[in-house]
Amino acid sequence: MLNLLISLFLNLLVHAHPVTFEDGVMLKNMAREDMSETSITYTFAPRLAVGIEYDRLQMDRLDTSWGLLEFNALVQRWNGEDSQGNIYLLTGAGGYWDDKQTSSVAGKLGLQADYETRRFYTLGSFTAWQSEDVESYYAVYRLGYAPFVAGYNDLNVWAILQLDYNPDMRSEVQVTPYLRFFYKNVLWEMGASVRGNFYWQFMVHI
Repeated sequence: MLNLLISLFLNLLVHAHPVTFEDGVMLKNMAREDMSETSITYTFAPRLAVGIEYDRLQMDRLDTSWGLLEFNALVQRWNGEDSQGNIYLLTGAGGYWDDKQTSSVAGKLGLQADYETRRFYTLGSFTAWQSEDVESYYAVYRLGYAPFVAGYNDLNVWAILQLDYNPDMRSEVQVTPYLRFFYKNVLWEMGASVRGNFYWQFMVHI
């Protein structure tokens, strides 16, 4: 039983879920050449988290920014003997502005589902942003594999393939292989799409 609990706890941290452990704080920064996300969230209950978030989306001839107060909820969790599945609801409300001096109130709505073991990881998510003048959506699918199983105090390494699509950024699905590294409470990811769009993500749990 203890090994199972440790395994599930490690998986919860390794994949940086939008609702983490109670009283946990997560700092996150994701960047690529056409979009970025910076956020800080606090999980105040076992299934609920709040935070602030800044998103930038480089759409077709329009550079957009979204400043949001976010609220995330763990809708459902399934714990297996050595696996875990989750469904999350992601919401946000705040403001929108762009490089054409347009600004308005804005919102964000997302759904994320994932399944993982110590060696296998898969995730699908859908996110929509909307303001009075602009709306956009972003779909992501990830498939990951750990070549070896490491302990909490060791360096964990994952190889992940990501497919993502936003019709306002590009006309085709973007394919990005990257490596994920996790050491204790720090996670970082590095890679690039097959077309050379760099990818970087950094997270830390406090």
